[in-house]
Amino acid sequence: AGCGCEEPEQPVLSIGSGAVYCRSCSYGVGDTVSLCEGSLAALRYICSAPAKQLFSFSLDGEAMKRLSNAAERYLLRHAERNFYTLDYWKNIRII
Repeated sequence: AGCGCEEPEQPVLSIGSGAVYCRSCSYGVGDTVSLCEGSLAALRYICSAPAKQLFSFSLDGEAMKRLSNAAERYLLRHAERNFYTLDYWKNIRII
């Protein structure tokens, strides 16, 4: 983790830096999103897996929601633009 903990307690992802912190160490780092043990493990896997195995993992519903939220917020922050197809997909999914 960005704070030095190998296994952060109540992990959060800094949207700005992409670093993971313990919730208690994250004050002052800016915009963060909460992760759980499963979403943190998946994030670590995605960052280190070979391209052919990148998405060969499974998550339960809550972990998948947290990972999806973190990935979307990180992408939107660093791409510095909106994706209209993403907005469209979110709108039709609600209906």
